[in-house]
Amino acid sequence: MSRLAKALFHLRNLNKPRISYLETHLCDHCNLNCKSCTHFCPLVTEPTFTDLEQYMQDIRTLSKKLAIRTIRLMGGEPLLHPKVNDFMRVTREAYPHSRIFIVTNGLLLLKMSNDFWETLRQCHIRIHWSKYPPLKDKFAEIEQRIKDAHIPYYDGDASVFLNFSAFGSDESTDPQEAFKACHDGCTNLYRGKLYTCPACYVFRANNYFHANHEVPEGWDIYQYSGKELQSFLNKPIPFCRYCHYVVHPKSFPWEVSKRKAEEWM
Repeated sequence: MSRLAKALFHLRNLNKPRISYLETHLCDHCNLNCKSCTHFCPLVTEPTFTDLEQYMQDIRTLSKKLAIRTIRLMGGEPLLHPKVNDFMRVTREAYPHSRIFIVTNGLLLLKMSNDFWETLRQCHIRIHWSKYPPLKDKFAEIEQRIKDAHIPYYDGDASVFLNFSAFGSDESTDPQEAFKACHDGCTNLYRGKLYTCPACYVFRANNYFHANHEVPEGWDIYQYSGKELQSFLNKPIPFCRYCHYVVHPKSFPWEVSKRKAEEWM
């Protein structure tokens, strides 16, 4: 990007409403099966890929309305998507100055093509690698592969999970207190709507367990302005009352999901 283009870009974005964080699924299914997954991935019964054309339209529309500091491409396991490289390119084109991460459990990193690694470099995209216990024997090899590719990365211990939510129970907390304790927020983009957090995937539990639990409200990015979207995301939603474990989190060692309702409810 030329100096003039950069100057014009910053000028256009100077007063644009901004949020600190956005995450989005490249696919809803995963190649791990984690108990109490906050994205409900073990309950996805068949491969479910995000449509690239729809995502292109969504992220480009969003870029005209909101500035975003950090974007994470995840899932599910994003490396399962056959067009993962295209998603990275489109995201970088829409947000040339955001921090962008691809979030992976690492299972497929040793099998990724040279094109994948080259796309990471060209698009200045970092890896966020969640280190799950089943891959312990491969940690050193995976880390060396990332280093050999000269890709900036962050690794996080995933041997302990936190159970944040108790939706479907009679327990509740003050939504404002829960929202305040919820870091900088985990805004999710899903099918043209923004959601406060990954609780938007509760519908997966409803489908799997034939339940009818409340699903958080989402805001159509085509209907609302950037200021309206920013306003919606900066305050608690009724669903926050279920997240009392955000205030007093309960932890447990990583386990394979048995796909039982009590893992989430």
